Amino acid sequence: MVMTVASCSRICRTKLAVVASVFGLVQLAGSSSSADELNASRGVVHDGGTAEANGSSSVSPTAGPADPHHAGTGAAYPPEDRVEDDPELPQGTVRFVLRDADEKPVPDRLVTLGLLASSVAEGESHTQFEVPADIRGEGSFRNLEIGSRIAYRVSVRSDGGLFAASPFRLPANHGIRVLLHVYAITHDPTRAGIYFDLTAAIELREDRFQIDEGIDVYNSSRLAWVPNDVRFPLASRATAFRAQPSMSDQTLLQVAGDIELRGTYPPGRHLVVFGWQYPWPGTDETSVSLSTPPRTFAARILTAATRSLHLFVDGFPEPDVRLDGQGHRLLVTERRWTLFETLPTHLQITLRGLPVAPVGRWIALTLAILFIALGVGFAVFQRKPSWSPVATSSHRDAILAALLDLERATTAGHVGPRTYTRTRERLLNLLARALRPHP
Repeated sequence: MVMTVASCSRICRTKLAVVASVFGLVQLAGSSSSADELNASRGVVHDGGTAEANGSSSVSPTAGPADPHHAGTGAAYPPEDRVEDDPELPQGTVRFVLRDADEKPVPDRLVTLGLLASSVAEGESHTQFEVPADIRGEGSFRNLEIGSRIAYRVSVRSDGGLFAASPFRLPANHGIRVLLHVYAITHDPTRAGIYFDLTAAIELREDRFQIDEGIDVYNSSRLAWVPNDVRFPLASRATAFRAQPSMSDQTLLQVAGDIELRGTYPPGRHLVVFGWQYPWPGTDETSVSLSTPPRTFAARILTAATRSLHLFVDGFPEPDVRLDGQGHRLLVTERRWTLFETLPTHLQITLRGLPVAPVGRWIALTLAILFIALGVGFAVFQRKPSWSPVATSSHRDAILAALLDLERATTAGHVGPRTYTRTRERLLNLLARALRPHP
């Protein structure tokens, strides 16, 4: 199959969007990239057990002297937040329970219940209710509105961090119980055992590349990490940066040419997704330097697989052809780094065999437009009134055929949006002149 811009875009737009899903990031890796395996490859301690890196015993690669990594409790970690139906609670009631990393009560916190209501007539509306937790770290919201278009969410701010449970709807005949964990805060990524796993999907569009990135943030401690000035550069010619909206405060912002990580990252795995665009000069080969966040221990790059396209990433193995969940072929290359290697600061990516529009097609289209313009101009603007319906019909048909060719070329990706708009406007002007009645 010979790749065209249209074929690449069609595959990428529907399939490379899996970067925004946990399943996509793991499935496209072609391996079981679970948190335990990633930790084992880096020598991270879990629940008192010790993994080995390069055959030697190791403690957590990110553990500082004050880092209380799991303390050998033997229990599953991190503890799970829960949102559950409770038949013992009356209708319209939400009961919350706040616990710390050791399942002890977290008292005297102001708890927020957010309400999101949506309707076709009025759109979305947001309301908040606040109730303080008692000395047991518990409390209730009562007499709440019930409806299929109303969603609630329990959250609490503590020491500069935001902790939130999953959104829920109230059942018709009983209440909801929410268990939410609140952790001690650190700004130190070493104490929090933070490391990153990066996935980038590259999509070729008409005159630019769309690059969508997913960053897995792994917190292997018993603390919540709130990053402080954690940045990495955005490509110098990058445009249209956009972070995917999140239900939490976890996000990425563009700040003075850099990408800055914001939010609260409790123990466990968290995914933040963002995208940006990079200009394509129309050549069959191009390169782009993709910056990585600090403490990146794994990265993978993927794009649509075709016979003509070749993907190269400096220091990475040759890409494999893999199938996504719907059978589309993708080129995927990935690499992991150990504690004994220098971690990456950027990835140099090269794409070769990109589709270049045939010169003959451009010449044919240009000449056709030129001859139509000259012909219509001669027929319409000649000084002698020799207009005839047959001549005008011929010019009209030629212009309509050129408009059809233009639409096909644009659909196939051989004509960019600016060229399309400009050429279409000129052809429509010519068509209007050709249809103008002349005595």
